[in-house]
Amino acid sequence: MLRAIAVLKGLQAFTLFGIALAAFQLLRPDVALFVQNWVRQLPIESEQNLIQQAGGWVSSLLPHQVASIGFGMLLYALLFAVECVGLWRRKIWAEWLTVVATGLLIPLEVWEVVSRISPLRVLALVLNVAVVWYLVRQLRRNVARHAAHADPLPEAIIEDVVHGAVDEPDLERRQRTERTEREPEPERGQAAPR
Repeated sequence: MLRAIAVLKGLQAFTLFGIALAAFQLLRPDVALFVQNWVRQLPIESEQNLIQQAGGWVSSLLPHQVASIGFGMLLYALLFAVECVGLWRRKIWAEWLTVVATGLLIPLEVWEVVSRISPLRVLALVLNVAVVWYLVRQLRRNVARHAAHADPLPEAIIEDVVHGAVDEPDLERRQRTERTEREPEPERGQAAPR
């Protein structure tokens, strides 16, 4: 499942990277003029009404606004690319990054669905909630698995560390001593466990 989420993040990164490149191309006067002419030539009563509205909005932007959109999309694409690579390599930090980055945007997506419902917005919301839910479940399993294998510290050592009465080398020595005291004595003819 992590690989599927990584592929989704990779597709999002690719799409946003393309939008960023398109925005930077609009900064060139010849490209901006071409887009304006293309939008004007579209038939008014065509199915491309959405394209006309988007083209009209884009052609009304100032160059610094287009550059800001391009940089924003590029940064967002880089975030998705980092999530993609980290999830593909099954890194815990990537799971945390994806949970935080995706989870922070869910309230905005809920507002978008409530204000202007569309199948695409509902699909995006459902996908992002499912990704966050799955990754939180994964992270909880990893934390529980790690805690089960961790060597608990005796209370006396914890108290000494908290109050600064023990430094790191002393702490390691005391942990080894505690482990040795807890291990059973080997029977004759058997090697001691390490």
